[in-house]
Amino acid sequence: MTEHNPGNVLVLRAQGAGHGTVEAALRSTGYRVLTAAGGRDALRLCASTDRPDLVILDVEEATADALTWLTELRRTTRRACLPAIVVSRAPTRDSAVAFLDAGATDYVSRPDDDELRARARCAIAAAREARRWRDGSTVDPLTGLLNRRGLLARMDIEIARAVRGSAPLSVAFLDLDNFGWVNEHRGHAFGDDVLRAVSTSLQYQLRRWDVAARWGGDEFVVALPGTGRLAAARVMARIDAAIARLRCDGRTPDGVGASWGIASLFQDVPGNADRAAERLIEEADRAMYRRKHARRRPRGDPESSWTAGRSRATS
Repeated sequence: MTEHNPGNVLVLRAQGAGHGTVEAALRSTGYRVLTAAGGRDALRLCASTDRPDLVILDVEEATADALTWLTELRRTTRRACLPAIVVSRAPTRDSAVAFLDAGATDYVSRPDDDELRARARCAIAAAREARRWRDGSTVDPLTGLLNRRGLLARMDIEIARAVRGSAPLSVAFLDLDNFGWVNEHRGHAFGDDVLRAVSTSLQYQLRRWDVAARWGGDEFVVALPGTGRLAAARVMARIDAAIARLRCDGRTPDGVGASWGIASLFQDVPGNADRAAERLIEEADRAMYRRKHARRRPRGDPESSWTAGRSRATS
């Protein structure tokens, strides 16, 4: 008996690999199969509203393009737990090792239909169970980014590492401009699409070891280990530009922009301070409001800096 939609499966087939046999085997038991035109299209589908529960790479061998794509798949928080099965038509030991090292969760050579479906079923079930444990504690379910609890735990680790190595660490607080208007006039479903698109854009602009989190509502926090204030400002300028170019399902979220502020460990908050992570975020938040306010002030106003200096009195 065919199970009703047991999951969404994205099949990325290398040129010359297979003839749609993987897709046919999965569709015959109710899986919704997505196909990608190439690596970039596959990554877009992985971040879409109907993102897959499983990725299958149908390949002949471990090519550089396939390995690079698999590494990119693992680069962001949202896709880190997405299972990926490699189906090889010309299996070798070296190919298996290369794919598993790049992030594949399974490697199978020339499976028959029953074996392929069983592996898909097990991979999806294990990933869903892992997500239930993970998402309930540290991950924002809408965007796939860390939530507040996950961010603070990760920042404690990064601050300790920065203090041990006397290395810079900067934190940026980002608030979306005009997001309330989008929710009111375009609907909350479209607003959710915007938040997901922003989270994907954030992750594309960051390095693997950087941290992105949804703080709440339309507020995001980015932690940049090994990055001083000026370098952090350059990163945020790139993110600002990327958000200004956002499109959601082919539509432009009119008027949505970003205001952000930066705080740096040692400069704005001592490395040995109590609640150092929370204080860094608070300082970056204050800097963001100063930057937002400065856009409405005459040019040359002394408060028109994006930095998070502590001269401003707190309420």
